Amino acid sequence: APAASGDFSVFQFNILADMLATLEQFPTVDTTHLDWSRRRDLVLQEVGYHLPDIITLQEVQSTGGDGSANDHLAEIEGVLRTAHGYSTRYVRKVRWHGHGWPPGVAQIGNVISWRDEAFEFIAHKEVHIAPQLCALCDDEPSKMHFGRGAQVGLLVALRHRKLGRVVVVVTTHLISNFMEPVCQIAQAEVVMLAAAEFAAEHGPNAAVVLGADLNSIPGSGVYSLLTTGDGSPPTTRTCASSRRASSSRALATTTAAAALRSLSRSISRQRMRRCSGTSLSSPTSRARPRPLWGRSTI
Repeated sequence: APAASGDFSVFQFNILADMLATLEQFPTVDTTHLDWSRRRDLVLQEVGYHLPDIITLQEVQSTGGDGSANDHLAEIEGVLRTAHGYSTRYVRKVRWHGHGWPPGVAQIGNVISWRDEAFEFIAHKEVHIAPQLCALCDDEPSKMHFGRGAQVGLLVALRHRKLGRVVVVVTTHLISNFMEPVCQIAQAEVVMLAAAEFAAEHGPNAAVVLGADLNSIPGSGVYSLLTTGDGSPPTTRTCASSRRASSSRALATTTAAAALRSLSRSISRQRMRRCSGTSLSSPTSRARPRPLWGRSTI
């Protein structure tokens, strides 16, 4: 559809960081398929094939801009900018104390890129999840429980050049510990509450678009949170019965569940707008990495 109609395309992809593409993680995969240079070229070919208006990526490896060969963000950002006219924002993992990893140390993060021809940049905001969750906890066991991860979120406010409508793009990569779904719900609530507040700063008609790796499936607490606004965190007994749970984690979950209920009430009061007409599908049957691809309308 013509851009003037308000349509725009969104491309979501966890690209698998080179530092995580190990034989220990993928023992049955041919090493040629794990090679970063090969996978990098395939990712960029996929982007070039679709030329989406907005791109959200996870597991983008960076060394803090030291210019080393392990700084894959620089490679990706450079090609997107020079070959296709994209601007980019990036956030690297941040631990519970509010600090990340020093320059020169490889770590992963999230990217939001947009075509300058379609959108004008307004502002961006980083969401450091672990520090915010720790601040919500009243006791040390809870802080230890929810502060273990270093996940982050990224928000970018853009203005559609032809319509003038503001779109807030959100990306994150939630913790992958499926045995502790309450942690995933907590992380998702922190990111989406920040997104709601950020959108409110940019006018009553700002739309919110989410492209993320949620490590979740339909029926999960995170899915319920994002589709209905109710995360319904599991009970303490459920979490305590998981194979990784311990008495200290059960205690942490009790306190955190109360914090999550408070967050749920807060987020329900925020007006969340979702773009209509979004559909996600694989556009071709080619044997290559499968991003999520869709179109939205404002």
